[in-house]
Amino acid sequence: MLQPHKIRQNFIESLTHLYSPSEATELFWLSLEHVLNRGRMQLKLDSRLQLSEAETQTIHQILLDLEKGRPIQHIVGYSYFLGEKFIVNESVLIPRPETEELVTWIVDDLTDSKQLQEPIEILDVGTGSGCIPITLKKKSPVKTRVHAVDISSDALQVAKENAELHQADIDFLQLDILQAEPYVNELNQKFHIIVSNPPYIGSEEKKGMHQNVVDYEPHQALFVKQENPLIFYTTIAAYAIKNLHDGGLIYFEINQQYGEELVDYLSANGFKNIILKKDISGNDRMIRASLDTQP
Repeated sequence: MLQPHKIRQNFIESLTHLYSPSEATELFWLSLEHVLNRGRMQLKLDSRLQLSEAETQTIHQILLDLEKGRPIQHIVGYSYFLGEKFIVNESVLIPRPETEELVTWIVDDLTDSKQLQEPIEILDVGTGSGCIPITLKKKSPVKTRVHAVDISSDALQVAKENAELHQADIDFLQLDILQAEPYVNELNQKFHIIVSNPPYIGSEEKKGMHQNVVDYEPHQALFVKQENPLIFYTTIAAYAIKNLHDGGLIYFEINQQYGEELVDYLSANGFKNIILKKDISGNDRMIRASLDTQP
């Protein structure tokens, strides 16, 4: 039996080639929480805590995977999004805090707009793990019908597992949004909200990214060709013009480099009340715009 502090220092030092000391310390506690299935505060307050040989071996195996650059979320098989556990693997992006901010913005807007005719029809484009539509379904203060599409069948399988885990009724469909017309033909309906966190990282930015992102997360969900970095936004905006209700809203998570450019594009294409919002780090990260076709 070993006390955690006897393996902690070696754990942290073994990761210094990839992570800062504070990041490595966080990974240690995340690993310990997972292996012992206990909260961090409980672990820190238990002065007599000891690890069995099997638990120590599991921690060691996690460390070996982390040393290769594998994300902790892939090792343990889940991540948290707004306090809820979501299954993740190499087929989907690991949910980010910035996306939590985007979803919180939408929920707040729904709370302030209860006069909208229910149910609210919501479409999430490029759903990945399903964290956006599932959270919107669970946290919306109004009745919703939520739809989600992704080009990847593997990603949709993860999203469906998460929907079942959270008992959230989501309509999933495999679709390449760049050729989206079959979706509206199938549903024969319009939406009140279209939301997307599409690929927005240019290939030139790849060299500055952490190894655990570039080597392990799906490039199809991350990267866009440098010569046309706004292709998903312009395509989804064009789709929204055809398929949003009058007064409907579009929400994007964006690359901070293109915030003003995207605002100009939306304005030039008939969107109103455009808001470019910063994330908690002060970067331009989210856009909301409405489609108002009334004179």
